[in-house]
Amino acid sequence: MHKKMLFIFLAAAILMIGGCGRVGQATPTMTSAATVVGKLELEEFASAAAVGEVANERYLFLATYQGTDRPTEARIRVFNLKDPASPAEVGSLKVPVELVVPISALVPVGNLLYAVLGGEDGGLWVIDISLPVTPRQLSLLSTESLASGLAVKGNLAYVTYFPTGISIIDVSDPQHPHVVESFPMRGGRPRIADSLLYLVDGRRLHIIDLSTPTSPREVGSYAVATKSGTMGPGLPGAPMDRFFDVAASHGYAFLASGVSGLRILDTSDPTSPRQVAQLKTPGAANSVVIQGKYLYLGAHSAAKGEQHWSAMRVVDVSDPRNPRLVDSLKTDGYKGFIMLADNYAYFIDLQTLWVIDISDFTDNK
Repeated sequence: MHKKMLFIFLAAAILMIGGCGRVGQATPTMTSAATVVGKLELEEFASAAAVGEVANERYLFLATYQGTDRPTEARIRVFNLKDPASPAEVGSLKVPVELVVPISALVPVGNLLYAVLGGEDGGLWVIDISLPVTPRQLSLLSTESLASGLAVKGNLAYVTYFPTGISIIDVSDPQHPHVVESFPMRGGRPRIADSLLYLVDGRRLHIIDLSTPTSPREVGSYAVATKSGTMGPGLPGAPMDRFFDVAASHGYAFLASGVSGLRILDTSDPTSPRQVAQLKTPGAANSVVIQGKYLYLGAHSAAKGEQHWSAMRVVDVSDPRNPRLVDSLKTDGYKGFIMLADNYAYFIDLQTLWVIDISDFTDNK
């Protein structure tokens, strides 16, 4: 498929899912253990976020954009978390190229912030955040395909592309990053735990050995059979029953699995992952993060004709084979995702940033 036509097709698909208009003033409902302590109306659509530390201070980096047919006025906004309940915006940086899809991943590492830009001239964007009030571009490595995911370990960035594969990029000189290896694999969301890279592409989970970082090799994979066959986008019968995100910890992989909720796999033998538990929750699970013995699952409305809503579920996974739902927050936003920083969760539901005290679920009281 011609590159430009592919970008147009992907833009339509992604914006239909995540780029709808404002869906009403969010009104949170939740049980008593976690507490909403702050709220910020963004006035723009949010597509990715990350928390990092610069000069001993915490910052939230948030990718936002305007427009519903195609992202416009895209930028990265910087919030100081000195008062965790009241994020203070201190800086921003405008995206230097025209995007076809919103920014899908941000990764802060020390004084650098890495982002993937989905556009014809996009790719891996490296930003100097040593002065968070004035972030500045160091480099932009253009790619031939649509960058869709990102993970960083050491001096290497692993950038996934839809639909072509993964590139390993040497970022030891952040002003001159260069590709050292590429290999074909359907792009998706990558996560690194120890020497393994976990990649979900909708269809399946791939487990990739990074013990030789520049020569990755797939050692295992996992997919779920449905009545229509192996699940995945484009397959009839289960359009929302697929893998959207993954977190990994202590020999387990935790999958946000759409209408199937949370799936937990034993990956102690990465060559043969197997499901050991499943927790079904209302709606479609779309994001997952883990801290200690608690997991935070983002979800959104999935039923046809249902009014939009977004939710954050708190799940006790101290025994991964017996997960327990212990708390939840629900708003009338859409497609929420979650960032964690010590005793706080930052829940972004398209245009609103919620600050939630989760000290009851941490060891930092």
